[in-house]
Amino acid sequence: MVNIQQVRLLPADDNRCAWYESLPKRIPVKPLRGIEQFDIAVVGAGYTGLAAARRLGELLPHKRIALLEAQEVGIGAAGRSSGFAIDLAHDMRSKSFVDGLEETSRQTRFNRAGLAYLKEGVLNSDYDSRNWEELGKIHAAATLAGEAKLQGFSKVLDSLKEPYHWLSADEICSITGSDYYRRGIHTPGAVLVQPAAMVQHLADSLPANVTLYENSPVKEVQYNQPICLRSDSGEVKTNQLILANNGYAQYLGFYQHHLIPFMTYGSMTRVLNNEELKRLGGDNSWGIIPADAFGSSLRKTLDNRLLVRHTYSYADQFRASPRMLKRMHDEHRQSFERRFPMLANVDFEYTWGGALCLSRNGAPVFGQLRENIYGAFCMNGVGITKGTIMGKLIAEHLAGQRSELGDLLLSYPRPNLVPPGLILKLGVTIDLARRSIGVGLEK
Repeated sequence: MVNIQQVRLLPADDNRCAWYESLPKRIPVKPLRGIEQFDIAVVGAGYTGLAAARRLGELLPHKRIALLEAQEVGIGAAGRSSGFAIDLAHDMRSKSFVDGLEETSRQTRFNRAGLAYLKEGVLNSDYDSRNWEELGKIHAAATLAGEAKLQGFSKVLDSLKEPYHWLSADEICSITGSDYYRRGIHTPGAVLVQPAAMVQHLADSLPANVTLYENSPVKEVQYNQPICLRSDSGEVKTNQLILANNGYAQYLGFYQHHLIPFMTYGSMTRVLNNEELKRLGGDNSWGIIPADAFGSSLRKTLDNRLLVRHTYSYADQFRASPRMLKRMHDEHRQSFERRFPMLANVDFEYTWGGALCLSRNGAPVFGQLRENIYGAFCMNGVGITKGTIMGKLIAEHLAGQRSELGDLLLSYPRPNLVPPGLILKLGVTIDLARRSIGVGLEK
């Protein structure tokens, strides 16, 4: 019996993301044409798919591997984050990012393994090391409630014997130029990256036995042997398949009623001029994570731009409407001007949305989905490091290579069922509004 899945929703990101638009123009590889035969195919060239394809190429050098990306590499969700490659646990569902000592320790192990594999992929090559800054991150509090969350965070770090140090308001100001914050915690392990540049580099340095196809959205899948992935202009026939396309995996027939689709939003200024840089002061580059998960993340980049990122919205189509982008631009302006009143005349050059998906119980999808089909998706908001390690480990799982971390991922439950569409949307929207109001001036 032939099992055919029509794909009804494809990625369609806009050209509003500063990370991608500020890069030198890269010529994408040619899209899929004609009928091609491969041993293994990977769908999705974000962090997970790139890591999976790279690891398959390393482990199985005599196998032919295809990597299919619906858009150009870097324009999608992988290139739209705020660029924190995080080593510690980072649970978005918890107001202070941590949730229980044992699980925090596990998630930290995953993230650090992903960070190590990512570092190996970018620094043992011709990657521009200026886009890999081992500066750590600052958890900063603007309110008494935020300080209380930092105190709780510090107790978890103490219990896990993780290094950190407290920052006073003056110390944060000397780093960032902003006197908005009361207190902060610096943790040393995070890396600040240019996310679009990183994924483009990873795509351009894949092993020789991996063939990347950009602008090749999969519009139909035939789930028999061989598995057939069809785009408008070509077809890949493969013996084994890895789905590494995060929330879009549901449109290929898996976990349709288990994933919660979100968008989150960022804005970035134009390049600051010398007089504006003098008014701002502070270090050349830094990154702030809010004390409350629904507060504002901020970055100052080496090319002298400032980024503000906050707010989540339910997005069943993974689209950012013009109306929503206008609202986010205005809200980001308020957050920006509270922190940098000396730069009130500096405009945002870009405002964008980026897709992510969560599960109700915080569980990922990892492992075999059915015969010859594997999945690694639903990173619950930690795409750079956790996405990377899940990609590496799913490749090892397919290749029959066991590991402690791989077995640990396999031991997790799968995502819980979610309510039907309108009920889910209403419930998520109400919860997001409640948390957005509760975060106060941390936003």
